[in-house]
Amino acid sequence: MNNIPNLDRLTYPVSEVITMSGLSRPEVYRRIKSGELDSIRVGAKGGKIAVPAAALARLLHGRGTA
Repeated sequence: MNNIPNLDRLTYPVSEVITMSGLSRPEVYRRIKSGELDSIRVGAKGGKIAVPAAALARLLHGRGTA
């Protein structure tokens, strides 16, 4: 049975990545910093970090980055 959530948006905030993946906040940020998890900045002056749905799907499916 597939328990991976339906990804219906283009990006997800780090807080939702944490919830969906079960990873800790420091681990998610470590993966972003290392480039293992793709991310973008949204908003002015650096803004907030968002994770593209495709990158989140790869993480949830256990394939890392493409």
